[in-house]
Amino acid sequence: MIADFIKVNKINAKVFSFATDMSFEKVASIAHVSPKSIAKVTPFVSEKERMFVYISLAEEKILPKEVEKVFGLVLHDVDKTQCLKLSGFEREFFPPIGIFGVQTEISENAEHMGALVFMLSHREFVLIEGKELRKAVDLGNELGFF
Repeated sequence: MIADFIKVNKINAKVFSFATDMSFEKVASIAHVSPKSIAKVTPFVSEKERMFVYISLAEEKILPKEVEKVFGLVLHDVDKTQCLKLSGFEREFFPPIGIFGVQTEISENAEHMGALVFMLSHREFVLIEGKELRKAVDLGNELGFF
């Protein structure tokens, strides 16, 4: 699904698939990017059970009150069961782009990073530049992928 979104919307990103489980660090090494490029997708849920996603560098501490300011809503952490029920995705493998019905925002640090690596599963990762991620997120939000 994410590969289709990337292709159709001409997003400069690459999906890496492996036959065996891989770590972020190994993928970063294969892609020739810094381990500081490891990024995370943190899903939240509103009181009306609408999902929101905040993308940041893995090393950034996410403060729920700060995320609430970004979206202008009271948000709650979403547990594994609720995330799967509402989105069809496991919390730890939530895709950074191309998910219908999920509004997405990006931390300033992630947006200005030259390359970002996201884990889609233990065997699948996506590599995307911060500016391309911004383009993809804006497109998704504009098209109703929120």
